[in-house]
Amino acid sequence: MEAALQRAGRKRGITAEAERLRDVLRDDYAHQPPLVEDALGQHVLAPLVQSEAACTAADDLTEAVEEAFPQHPDAEIILSFPGLGAQLGARVLAGIGDDKARFAGTATTSTRP
Repeated sequence: MEAALQRAGRKRGITAEAERLRDVLRDDYAHQPPLVEDALGQHVLAPLVQSEAACTAADDLTEAVEEAFPQHPDAEIILSFPGLGAQLGARVLAGIGDDKARFAGTATTSTRP
C-alpha cells in the first residue's frame, strides 16, 4: 500500500495513510454479503476466461500459419522481402492474393479490367 501511495506522488504521511486505507478496506462495511461477493467474483472472472480463450486461439493460429505458409508456392518469393516472416508474409499473401495474372506486366496478363 505504501509503495502505491509513493507511486501516486504522495510525499508525507505515507505510513499513516497506508494504515488508514488498510483499515477502511478491511472493515465490514466495505464488503457485500457472501453470495453477492461470489457473484461479483464470477463477473470478474468471465472476461478473464474469454481473454484466455482468445489468447489460446491466437497461439493456435500462429502455429498453423507457421506450419502452412511455407508450403505455399509463392512463400519463398514473399519471404525474400526484407522484414517479412511467415506471419506477416501470410497476411501480405492474404491481402494481395496469389493470382499472378491480375498484375500488369506479369508473364500472363489478365483480361479483367
